[in-house]
Amino acid sequence: MHDEDLLASPHLYEVFLHNTQEHLERIEQQALLLEQSPADLSLIDALFRSFHTIKGDAGTHELAAVQQVTHSIEGLLEDLRSGKYPPSPPVITVVLEAADFLKALGPAPHRPARKPLPEILTAIAAVREHGGGQLQGRTGMTVLHLSGPLDLEATDQLSRQLLQIRDQGGVRIVLDLQEVTSICSTALGCLAATVLDLRKKGGDLKLVHVHGDVLLKLQITKLTDVFQLFDDEYAAVKSF
Repeated sequence: MHDEDLLASPHLYEVFLHNTQEHLERIEQQALLLEQSPADLSLIDALFRSFHTIKGDAGTHELAAVQQVTHSIEGLLEDLRSGKYPPSPPVITVVLEAADFLKALGPAPHRPARKPLPEILTAIAAVREHGGGQLQGRTGMTVLHLSGPLDLEATDQLSRQLLQIRDQGGVRIVLDLQEVTSICSTALGCLAATVLDLRKKGGDLKLVHVHGDVLLKLQITKLTDVFQLFDDEYAAVKSF
């Protein structure tokens, strides 16, 4: 079921919306409590469960933006669980911003969130990169999550998106390919041209979660010698 199908089914939409809003209310309360009691691991676990549940429900309805944000926040909360850094003010802020983003998608799916999707994902990655500090990413850095087949139509859209990012000064780009099922030769050429252009400008294009058909074609074309490949988004962002 796609987003438009969900909206076309009032009952399913209302159930999803009601459950999500309840979780988001708890997330806000838990985040504020965690700010007051940063050593309380039970609050971190509770936050993780709430985001994880939202992600699971969103997956049932194929709500990609919701899945991407909740997945990124789960990574941050795993960092807190493992003691990589404490629940600092920037951590609490970005958790609340993620909740605001999800809340804006809920009651009015066509209303812009407080931050666009790439911006909130970059903010989460930046907080992780700085060990829970600094609520801004590196200058000109963008994280994009792609999905489905990178065929000619998708490549055309991606090319225009990458060009827009570069025109706005974005020279450090991370592409998460975890949900990409296949890639055409035109897309490979687009990515190769982009990475060369970005490097001329002092930036780079790094790939995350490369697997299956995409990895095979990168190996065949020896583009694995051109791109830096990473197993997770945090490592890719930190490498800049």
